[in-house]
Amino acid sequence: MPMEVRYRANEGYLLVKACGQWDKAEAKEEIEAIRDEANKRGQTRLLLDARDLLPPTSEMTRFYTGVHIAKILPPSLQGGGIRRP
Repeated sequence: MPMEVRYRANEGYLLVKACGQWDKAEAKEEIEAIRDEANKRGQTRLLLDARDLLPPTSEMTRFYTGVHIAKILPPSLQGGGIRRP
């Protein structure tokens, strides 16, 4: 199942729900789309719900995705931590 991302604007933040399988190229594309969607909606904060996201294709995919997030998203959209249920 390919990666799917949905958006919902809430007061003060943009909710981003991601699910499915991800690889390096797809993650890179979606990170840029998230940034563009936040800019389009004038949102400066994100809440990423990745509970339904399957593990990446490799640990290097996870690493390069984090590098791309740090490079592409401004600090206000990078978040302050991960909360797990």
